[in-house]
Amino acid sequence: MKKNLYVYAAVLGLFASACSSSTPASSASSSAPKDTVSETEQTTMNEGVIDGWQLMEDETITPEIQSAFDQAVDGLTGVSYTPYLCLAKQMVSGTNYALLCRSVTVTAEPMADYAVVYVYEDMNKKAELLDIVPLEIAGDADTVGRWEVSESPEIYNELSQVFNKAMEGFTGSNLEPAAYLGWQLVSGTNYAILCRKSIVAPEGSTSWAIVTVYEDLEGKAEIKDIRELEIRMPDKK
Repeated sequence: MKKNLYVYAAVLGLFASACSSSTPASSASSSAPKDTVSETEQTTMNEGVIDGWQLMEDETITPEIQSAFDQAVDGLTGVSYTPYLCLAKQMVSGTNYALLCRSVTVTAEPMADYAVVYVYEDMNKKAELLDIVPLEIAGDADTVGRWEVSESPEIYNELSQVFNKAMEGFTGSNLEPAAYLGWQLVSGTNYAILCRKSIVAPEGSTSWAIVTVYEDLEGKAEIKDIRELEIRMPDKK
C-alpha cells in the first residue's frame, strides 16, 4: 500500500544522507523538501507518537488541512461534518490526518454527534476519506439518563471552572481540556470532555482521552472516568 510509513522514512533517510555527503550544511538547509519535519517540530511530536501517529502540539485546523478535508468529504451525503481539531497526523507517502469533527444528520430532525474522521492526502495534494469512527462519549459514569451532544466543542468559562475544581488534588497525569463533547443530567451533571493526557513520569506518554467530570448539586466536582481515545489506521485500509 502506498501509505507506508517505513518506506517514507527510508526515502527520507537516504535523502538526508545524500545531502550531508555532497552539500554544505547551509545549502542543504535551504533546499530541504517542503514536507520535511523541522528538528524542533520533530522533537515536540516525538513526545506523543503512538503507532506512527504524531499527536499535534497545535490542533488548529489550518487552511491546508481544511482543504484536504473538504476534498475528502466531497460528495458525502446524509451527514455533514465540521472539523474542529486535528488530533494527530501520520507521515506516509503523503499524510494521514485524524480530525475531530462534529456531525449532523441531514434529516427532518437532525441528530448531532462527534467522530474522528481519517483523511489521506497524497504528495500531489489529492485527498480521500479513509474512515469515520463515531465517539462514544458515555463512559463508566451513570448510565441512567440520556447524554446530550454539545452544540459547540468550545470549553466555555463555567465548564473550565468545573474542570479546574475536579482537578484539585488529582494526581498521576496532567489533563488539558481541548473539546467539550456532551453532558448528562443525573443528581447533578456529568460532562464529557476530550483532553490531552500526559503521564507524570520520567518517560511519561502523551495521548488523547475522553474524561467524564461530575458536578453535584452543591457545585463540588470530581473526575469520574478517563478513557483513552485510540488513534489508529483503519483496519480495512
